[in-house]
Amino acid sequence: GGGTERTASGAFYATGCVPHDCGGNDGFMAVDPVKHKVYFARRGDNGEPNAWPPVKDWPADIKKAYDDTQGN
Repeated sequence: GGGTERTASGAFYATGCVPHDCGGNDGFMAVDPVKHKVYFARRGDNGEPNAWPPVKDWPADIKKAYDDTQGN
C-alpha cells in the first residue's frame, strides 16, 4: 500500500497487503473523523470482502474509495 488518501467528505483511507501475498490478502481501512466511524475490509476467499461493518452499509464515497483501490 501507499500513503493515506482522503475522500471528498474528509474520511481518510489506506490500503495494504501481506508481504509476498499482495493481491491475495489485501486490506482496506477508512476513518471518518467527522462521524467518528471506522471501516475495515479484507479481500475474501470467495471474491467478496470480509468487511466490518458490511460494505452495503458504508457511505457512498468510502465504498467508491474501496472499489477504486480494488480495481472494481
